[in-house]
Amino acid sequence: MNNKGFTIIELLVVVVIVGILAAIAVPQFTRQSAKAKSAEVPGMFAAIKSSQLAYKSEYGMFLSTGSGETDFYPALLATGEPKKKNWAPASGSKWIDLGVQPPDSRVYCGYVTLGGSSGVSPSGSYGQNIFRNQVPQKPWFYIVASCDLDGKASVNTVYITSSDVEKTLVKNEGN
Repeated sequence: MNNKGFTIIELLVVVVIVGILAAIAVPQFTRQSAKAKSAEVPGMFAAIKSSQLAYKSEYGMFLSTGSGETDFYPALLATGEPKKKNWAPASGSKWIDLGVQPPDSRVYCGYVTLGGSSGVSPSGSYGQNIFRNQVPQKPWFYIVASCDLDGKASVNTVYITSSDVEKTLVKNEGN
């Protein structure tokens, strides 16, 4: 008898191998996708820092673009979809006053920058964290970025930096 097909065992072995490869590849793909989406943050932080320094040299103070640490622009989508959003601040907004030009006209993350005078402590928890619960002795600002990298709107990755540090703090990385 001349059999020219696969046995059920051979097919099961192939299915198991494909399953193992998928179990390895999918998390790796998800991680790389999140890295690519969050790659905009260093460029935006650099643009915001540069704009803050220029604003301070002209007006003698740093500018806050929002009233608190969750006043992000552009607002993250409530649906939890990690999609790019247009960077087009409305005329008269603090972002226009600050003159921030992102590296790309569309961004994944929402941003806010908060500034204050010497001797005034940041009111938000991220601000207190980045300044190590110390009262800054010179004018200051810090930047918060919130990024929905995985489509789960309930927990976002948050990036924080300030006028005093080069390092960026990361909270909930990968979410």
